[in-house]
Amino acid sequence: MRPKTLTIGACELSKPFIRTLSTLTDKSVTFLQLGMTRHDTLTFTDVFLAFPHIQKLDAYGIIPTPTWMSDILKAQKTKLSWLTMTDAYGIIPTPTWMSDILKAQTTKLSWLTMTGTAKQFGDFTLHDLTSFIQAQNLDFMVVFRIEVTGATYADKQEGRQYYDKLNVMSEKLPPGSCRVLSGCC
Repeated sequence: MRPKTLTIGACELSKPFIRTLSTLTDKSVTFLQLGMTRHDTLTFTDVFLAFPHIQKLDAYGIIPTPTWMSDILKAQKTKLSWLTMTDAYGIIPTPTWMSDILKAQTTKLSWLTMTGTAKQFGDFTLHDLTSFIQAQNLDFMVVFRIEVTGATYADKQEGRQYYDKLNVMSEKLPPGSCRVLSGCC
């Protein structure tokens, strides 16, 4: 069996389970979808060592460690064209996510989806966003899912203001440069 796409969902993942799937698929998978899985210690390194030819990864359920980017770069054998990361709670980006990707990427992205709070995305400028987009493929699309972690009016207001800021930036991007989609709350 040499599938190109593998979807794993609603199960408990472990290193032995991932290794077994890797053996059964002869490491042929280029598009891996992990949906709402549970695990205690599985990392991106484990995933890329098991499936070294991944080009597209939907990683719902793997909670990134602070070294997630270098973990992927050390273990991957094929450049990514698509990466979606969110954990069950939508906690992922750090305020330096944009510069981290620009420093480490070896290929241009076509698609990036991230879920997080306004604080996690950080305070970047239109110039920062334009530079990031220009470093990607011409058809690049970025999706921001802005989540509100608190229930107070101030928390909701912060999420709404960030959402509005992204929409204003999106309208000011050079024509045809990319699509920025954002959703809030």
